[in-house]
Amino acid sequence: MGHLKTGETRAEATPMEWLKAGRTIGELTNKWSMRDDIVAYVGPGAGGDAPACFSPTTAEVEVNVDIAFGFGVKPSEIEKLNERKAQYEFPKGTGAIMHEAFHARFSRWSMPQAHAELKSDEYQALILLEESRIEFQGLKSMPTARPFLRSCAMEIVIGDIKEDMEKETPTKSLTNLVGLVHARIDAGILDAHEVAGVMGLVAGQIPSETIEQLRTIARSAQMHEKHKEYLCSIS
Repeated sequence: MGHLKTGETRAEATPMEWLKAGRTIGELTNKWSMRDDIVAYVGPGAGGDAPACFSPTTAEVEVNVDIAFGFGVKPSEIEKLNERKAQYEFPKGTGAIMHEAFHARFSRWSMPQAHAELKSDEYQALILLEESRIEFQGLKSMPTARPFLRSCAMEIVIGDIKEDMEKETPTKSLTNLVGLVHARIDAGILDAHEVAGVMGLVAGQIPSETIEQLRTIARSAQMHEKHKEYLCSIS
């Protein structure tokens, strides 16, 4: 599941019936990211296969309401998302938007620069580490985000991980699992007992020392607070 986009152009626009919902999501994303320049593209299929994604180049958040909120959700329901009650009615969707808002707030480094300066595997590792880093930083500044980030991780992210394990090489898929699940435990988003089954997929396939080394790298990355500079040491 891709969250950070490199600025691809698209011809689509928010469908008319989703414009008010898009305005609400745009307002929330700006509020949670402490910005005022983000616009939202919202509707069924927006953002592709991901529930939501953020493009640093265009300052645009895209939300696929079918995935983030569930098939059949009505625009009028999402229009009320600025109300706390509505956020708890759609916790995983709210968490997906919060996640992108934290990318907008904390992933302020240049993706083109990082892509040009790093090797391919280093760049992929950087993107992976950024997932739990921005949630850790977001949780520090907004502790009330936890139940929503947790819901998004439990209901969407972990499901995607299981699907990706069938597509990726074993080493890469297991590394991704540590970076997206174990790292979120260390970030304070998830509790270990909630994801014991998923963690068990790693146990026995990667030495425990290696798992701890990967978690140590992720924990170190989470402490990185120079948000306009990408992580220089990822190995």
